[in-house]
Amino acid sequence: MTILAARVLSVEELNGDQIDAEILQLQTQRDATRDEAMRARFDVLIARLEEFKAGLGF
Repeated sequence: MTILAARVLSVEELNGDQIDAEILQLQTQRDATRDEAMRARFDVLIARLEEFKAGLGF
């Protein structure tokens, strides 16, 4: 995950609250832009984080 790697977090250090915070940050950025291509990119990143979170069992 690019988003998590940018923060240098290992999987062992993650918890559901941290992932939720990342998702919220991406949603806020998505909602603030009018660029449809960027909105679509944010949607993909959000979906990936949600899948990642579910895969970890959070």
